[in-house]
Amino acid sequence: MVRLRPAHRGRRLGLYLGKEALTAVTRCPQCGTRFRVTREQLDACQGTVRCGCCRTVFNAIQTQQVEQQPVPVQRETDVPFHATLRVAGVETAAAGSAQDRHAGFQPKWGVAALVMALLVAAQALYLFRNGLAAYLPAARPAIVGYCRLLGCTLPLPQDLGQLRIVSSAMESAPKQPAIVTLYAILHNRATHAQSYPDLELTLTDTSDEALARRTFTPDEYLRPEQDAKQGIPPSEEIAIELYLDTEDLKPAGYRLLLSYS
Repeated sequence: MVRLRPAHRGRRLGLYLGKEALTAVTRCPQCGTRFRVTREQLDACQGTVRCGCCRTVFNAIQTQQVEQQPVPVQRETDVPFHATLRVAGVETAAAGSAQDRHAGFQPKWGVAALVMALLVAAQALYLFRNGLAAYLPAARPAIVGYCRLLGCTLPLPQDLGQLRIVSSAMESAPKQPAIVTLYAILHNRATHAQSYPDLELTLTDTSDEALARRTFTPDEYLRPEQDAKQGIPPSEEIAIELYLDTEDLKPAGYRLLLSYS
């Protein structure tokens, strides 16, 4: 940025055009402040300058006043006499360079913010993968693929509140009273598939006291064609049959509960 300071009153400005020394003065069209200028300053940006008083940009060549006599440079405002005249082109270039330097950091910060957002999203997906897969069944294949990359598992939801024993019964074989068959129908009321639960069977006597208790896993009560990994389909029922040898317990009743291990 070029600063032009007014000379002291009564001195000539050394602006040479040919062999004759002339005094050149320019006036700001906005505030009326007058300044002395040199050929080098006018040539710097083709005469475009900025007033150091009101910062108005104007063409100093068009407002230039050339006289044979020394022209005292005075300000018609109350602005201090040492105000400067700036060459607008130089200042603008400097400002543009500063803007370019600041702008250069913006893409870097944008990439860093994007990377951080992706990392947070990946962590959230890992932590809440079970719930997302349960309530967004269409997204389950994508989440399964994501888990394969991370080496994690994606178990089916386990919500006992959405499972219900619709009916159950226990019958003994006529010729073999110690052999009984347990029938049960489970209903998944959820809108998504759920893991098969464990069945906790308690055999009771006539006083409803427990004679024996055992928990059966899905691999023990499902038929061979049923895949435990697929879970109970949404809003569907499954039938269960268990053949038990009660030996000499002679149970009079039973209790059947669902649980997850």
